[in-house]
Amino acid sequence: MFLLEIGGWFMFSCILMSFIEHQVHSKLMHRKNFLSAHTASFKRVFEAHALGHHQHYSKIFSDEPVAPGEDKEIRLTVRKAPIKAIPFAAVT
Repeated sequence: MFLLEIGGWFMFSCILMSFIEHQVHSKLMHRKNFLSAHTASFKRVFEAHALGHHQHYSKIFSDEPVAPGEDKEIRLTVRKAPIKAIPFAAVT
C-alpha cells in the first residue's frame, strides 16, 4: 500500500510540474501581462525570453519534428520531474 501511495504522489508530482511549467512559460514569458507592464524585472524577463531567446533560436532550429532520442532537454522527463517537484513535496 505504501508503494502505491508513493507511486501516486510521483505521478501527481509529474503532472503538477508539467502543468506549472507550461503555465509559467506561456503566461509570464510569452505574453505581456500586468506584471510585465508594471514591473521592470518582469518586463526584462519577458523581453529576454520571448524576444531575445526565441528570435535567436528560431534562426537555428526549425519546427520540424525531433527524432526520438534527440529531445532530451525539450520534454519534462521522468528523471527531471521529481527534482522539480521537491519544493512542492516539501510543502505538503
